[in-house]
Amino acid sequence: MSPIPNLDSFDSLSLKELNNKADMLTRIDNKYIVKGALSADSIEKLKAEFDVLAIDDKRTFGYENVYFDDAEVCFQQHRQGKRQKFKARTRVYLDSEDLAYFEVKLAGKRRIIDKYRIPCAVSDHGTLPDQFTVFLKTKYSEQYNKEFNFELAPTVKTAYRRITLVAKIGGERLTIDHDLALGVNGDSSAVPASLAIFETKSKNGNGIADKILRSESISRVKGCSKFCLSMALSGKVTKYNKFLPVIRKHFREKPITDSYAKSTC
Repeated sequence: MSPIPNLDSFDSLSLKELNNKADMLTRIDNKYIVKGALSADSIEKLKAEFDVLAIDDKRTFGYENVYFDDAEVCFQQHRQGKRQKFKARTRVYLDSEDLAYFEVKLAGKRRIIDKYRIPCAVSDHGTLPDQFTVFLKTKYSEQYNKEFNFELAPTVKTAYRRITLVAKIGGERLTIDHDLALGVNGDSSAVPASLAIFETKSKNGNGIADKILRSESISRVKGCSKFCLSMALSGKVTKYNKFLPVIRKHFREKPITDSYAKSTC
């Protein structure tokens, strides 16, 4: 059964209303992997607490991201749990003709994530023109008080459909990513069709949606970054032991062999 709730019964809000209520550019993110339908009780609780983003009568939207890395630097920072770590990507909104951004995510203290972005021409998707590099270096230096010394190149692509729920009282979002494709070129073969990634975004990491998901005995999943999963599933990296439990449980039809797993630790 699909983990996607019936969105027709949710109240809707516009993109402008969403940005006014909860831009969530500074937040704590929690990820949950959901297979199968949520209970009717949980859906009713979500409906009572959240509105769904609607644009031109659509309530689910296509995203495509291209991530940049420097010889696995970004990936290994995440694998090793470094406090100072970053991601850089271009993002295209597939349901819009010309909406795209270059985005930088910088990790801070107490799991807080700061996200910065600037407009990107669709023709620049997956590339790093000078203005993107300058923007990244500036934000990185401001955040960590040190120089950015990495040489980035496009590495992996992710694509999915996204539903965005926004708390009626504001200050919290829940995104539901489904129809996922991960890997070098955005391959869907490693992802079961019944799987969705729910991601809560709140100020303290313990919002309304977190409580509702936990009531279903759905636990927060560590090692569920779509970037890191794409790097591991693509075969572009050799050390990804941190992500093996998630891959084996949710993404691989056949687990990676023990001999290979030992070589990656």
